[in-house]
Amino acid sequence: MTSGVSTLVNLDLTLNRDLGGCAEMWARHLKGMRHLEEVNLAYCALIDKDVEPIAVALSDIQTLVHLNLMGNTALGGCASLWALHLKRMNHLKELLLGGCNLTDVDMKPIAESVSDMPNLSHLDLTCNDALGSCAPLWALHLKRMNHLKKLTLVMCNLVDDDMEHIAESVSDMPNLSHLDLTCNTALGGCASLWALHLKRMNHLKKLTLVLCNLVDDDMEPIAESVSDMPNLIHLDLTCNDALGGCASLWALHLKRMNHLKNLILARCFLTDVDMEPIAESVSDMPNLSHLDLTRNRALGGCASLWALHLKRMNHLKELTLVLCNLTDVDMKPIAESVSDMPNLIHLDLTWNGALGGCASSWAQHLKLMTKHLKKLTLCGLTYEDQEYINASSDLNLTILDFTP
Repeated sequence: MTSGVSTLVNLDLTLNRDLGGCAEMWARHLKGMRHLEEVNLAYCALIDKDVEPIAVALSDIQTLVHLNLMGNTALGGCASLWALHLKRMNHLKELLLGGCNLTDVDMKPIAESVSDMPNLSHLDLTCNDALGSCAPLWALHLKRMNHLKKLTLVMCNLVDDDMEHIAESVSDMPNLSHLDLTCNTALGGCASLWALHLKRMNHLKKLTLVLCNLVDDDMEPIAESVSDMPNLIHLDLTCNDALGGCASLWALHLKRMNHLKNLILARCFLTDVDMEPIAESVSDMPNLSHLDLTRNRALGGCASLWALHLKRMNHLKELTLVLCNLTDVDMKPIAESVSDMPNLIHLDLTWNGALGGCASSWAQHLKLMTKHLKKLTLCGLTYEDQEYINASSDLNLTILDFTP
């Protein structure tokens, strides 16, 4: 084997479907790549009998931490034939089994094997639709993997009835800090039926509810449960479109989660009328250090209507307004409000394209904007913009980050 291959760190064989069904013929060559850290065998048409030779070969590569088996759909429904070999790779830290057509009967053999993989910290089960609506049949096995730190159940077709059983099992996984439930859209509009179970997982530090079709009525039961999760510091509600335009109906519940440090409300279709109730509630969340409002494009061009409310959140350390369609006329009201936020360290205004090519109309507000800031991030500016800004007097240029 050439020295180049023997020192390879990342091997990506994605979509080589001819590798499926014949791993006994090629997998043994992997063991010569003794410095591998990542192996990607996604969408390779692997079948149950392929897993053993792959696991045998990779078991001696102690540097290997990441194995991606996503999209090998023939592995579904027969984990009893292959999952036992996973434990041979007990040095893995991350295992991806997304889109493998896994069913409830697969979870027991997978959990049994993973329980003997003490270094595995992340198990990704994304896009295994058949796990939805039947958690009573498989969730009890999750607790066997009690060393996991992150469990990804993205797009698993979960419904309200599944949450009780998942929460019950996760409550016995003391090392689990992050549960990702992204894109389980059936959870939207019925949080009153499932959110009460969240509090059982009171050791979680991060909860991801992105793209879950949440509506205003869901926020009260979620906030009520999260208020009893003292270790939860990060809540991600990105892409819950129905929250936009009606924050007056739900934002008041945010303050119940007063131990949060990071709140992500990216691309929630927020408008100018939403900012006042959000700011009012956040003002009573003393531990919140980062508010992320990325991709709320309706905020652009009308900061005069909402930016004045930012100063109510004067304990924030980081504010993200990326991709918010901000224009030159928005910079003055944002600067005025930010100048009254003495704890704000970082303001991120990247990917607001309309700010490019016209710094002459807004650069004069940077001095006020950076009164307390340690870092202001901008991008998409022209060379002329940067020259204009650099020429500005009385401006601390060291805090400006012109991201490419």
